[in-house]
Amino acid sequence: MLCYPTRSEPSPLSVWMERISPCPTPLAWCHKTDAFKLQQIIRSGTLRSPAPCNKFSEHLTYYCLGKPAYKDPRNTSIGTMARAPVVILMSPDIYDWRKRVFPFDSGAFFAGRYRKYMHERDELYNYDVTRLPDSPGRFISSFYKSIYDYLTHQPRPPIVPYADFYQVEALVSMLTDPDASSADDRRLVMELQIEKPIPFEWPLVRGLILPRALESNSIVSSFLSGPGRGVEVRWFDVSPLKLAIEYQALLEREALEMQVGGGCYERR
Repeated sequence: MLCYPTRSEPSPLSVWMERISPCPTPLAWCHKTDAFKLQQIIRSGTLRSPAPCNKFSEHLTYYCLGKPAYKDPRNTSIGTMARAPVVILMSPDIYDWRKRVFPFDSGAFFAGRYRKYMHERDELYNYDVTRLPDSPGRFISSFYKSIYDYLTHQPRPPIVPYADFYQVEALVSMLTDPDASSADDRRLVMELQIEKPIPFEWPLVRGLILPRALESNSIVSSFLSGPGRGVEVRWFDVSPLKLAIEYQALLEREALEMQVGGGCYERR
């Protein structure tokens, strides 16, 4: 169980990122779950973790900037529709409710998957950018030529010097490493943690990527005709014989196209 530090001094990464001009980032915050949990969320009317996180000991809900990068750890077939993957795209405005923000998956940090990139005495706090009100835009401007390059995993080294900031050096090494054997693409997305319950309704909920079988689900239908009126939905076909991970690329592509289709950014 982690005792996360409360410190008055800003993290080294946030100090360096203040030198960067932020780009506009109208990207959704993506939360990945399954059909069973979606039904619970709709019934409760709020999006919040029902149990404390085993790392921070808080009721944290996790979101990824622009991409549903979190993966189902189960290595078994979906089996029933209750386990089918679901992606929720939330408004950029939920950033204002942030508890913590990191430039990567904090869980992988605790699991030691970033050891090849970071000094052994480096701490998670050194990468905490929560205090910055526009950290998504600063992060993308720091390591990517455009928002499109961020969404399609095409990083580039920063144009602002970083010789005094070893955390930036570590991120450059991590982001530009083509080998995903030790750390998968969750190292390439910003992580947002929120502790407060978020009303599960439009316009905070902007989009859903759902298994086609849920078209006939009365709870989902009631949501889309009620508090979710205005939410964009993308449907996809699911086989109970396949693993949830087999749909990861499809879900990421759907999320990208939903944001491209809305004219959120220029490709180049």
